[in-house]
Order: sequence, then structure tokens, then C-alpha cells
Amino acid sequence: MLYKSLLCAHFIATAMAVSAQDVVFGIKGGVNGARFSENLNVDAALRWGPQIGIFMNNRKGLQAELNFSSFGQRNNVVSGSGTKVGETTVRSSYITLPILGEIGKKAFRIHVGPQVGFLLAAKETGTISGQTVNDNLSEEAKPIDIGLCAGFSLHPSENTSIGLRRYWGLTNVFGKPNFTLPGVEWPDIRNRAWHIYLAIAF
Repeated sequence: MLYKSLLCAHFIATAMAVSAQDVVFGIKGGVNGARFSENLNVDAALRWGPQIGIFMNNRKGLQAELNFSSFGQRNNVVSGSGTKVGETTVRSSYITLPILGEIGKKAFRIHVGPQVGFLLAAKETGTISGQTVNDNLSEEAKPIDIGLCAGFSLHPSENTSIGLRRYWGLTNVFGKPNFTLPGVEWPDIRNRAWHIYLAIAF
């Protein structure tokens, strides 16, 4: 998966370099506040984790990024009667490749575009009813996550920016189980995240 994402990034960088001589490269880092779109028998909260990466911008309204991104959520697990029976944390990590259109002035810009993510690992840890939970979810999780990004950035200087972005995953990241339970309708679970970052161009 890492090879595929690096290959995509190389292709995009080459296309941008061919189409424009004034290509800017940089680094960015920040945090993701992530939570799934739907839940079953849990009271969910944001899980905060790192996002770091590199970007390239052709100064003509197109920016491509290659990031290590954290997703998942924190769970307060409840029984059918609503009683809390445990706490777990789902941690999933991806190599993400957003391709963003950029509009706005020098000091304030809006970003919108698609993102593809390649799963690195997924696991759930914690305790439920006094029992330790340490489950590897990588086999259940879909290897590729596709979604949309939108946000804005402030540029206090030519080479520095601070931004806020929202991600809406479109992929049902865990799919449907191969069994059914009476009276239970399995929800489609999609990644959601807020991303706060600092970027520095060279």
C-alpha cells in the first residue's frame, strides 16, 4: 500500500512540475480529531492522533499531499439497557493522499477535494465487562478509504500557513459482517475527522 501511495504522489508531482515551473514543496504536521460516522452500542468520543506529511503546491490552485494520518475513536461501551460496561479505543492509521483545489487570496484560502487513504493498521484496545480487549482489526477493515476534504488556511507569511480541515469518508471501512443478529441492523461505518495543522513551504 505504501508503494502505491508513493507511486501516486510521484505521478502527481511529475504532472505538476510539467504543467508549472513554480512548484512549491513543504512539510506539514498537526492532529486529527477522529470519530466514526455511526456506532453500535457505544457512546463515542473524538480520538486525537497525529497527522504528518509533505505537500506540493503549484501556486495555481492545486495542492497534493502525502500524509501519515490517524483515525478511529474512543468508545464508552454500553449494554442493551444503556449501562456502561467498558471503555475501548479504536486506532487506525493510513497513508493518505488528498488532492485539493485551492481558491482565495494570499492570506486566506479555501481547500476542497478528494482524498484516498491506504490502510496501514487498525486495532481496538481497552476493557469490556472486566475483560481485556486487544483486537487486530486490520483484516476486517477495508484496505482503501475514499472521501472528501474541505477546509481553510490562514497564511501569516508567504511560507507559513495554519489550517483547519474536515474529512468525510465515503467508504464503509469495516463492511458488513457475514452473520446476522435478531433485531440488529449493522450500520455503515465511515471515517470522519477534524484536522488542525501547521505547514511550512520551502
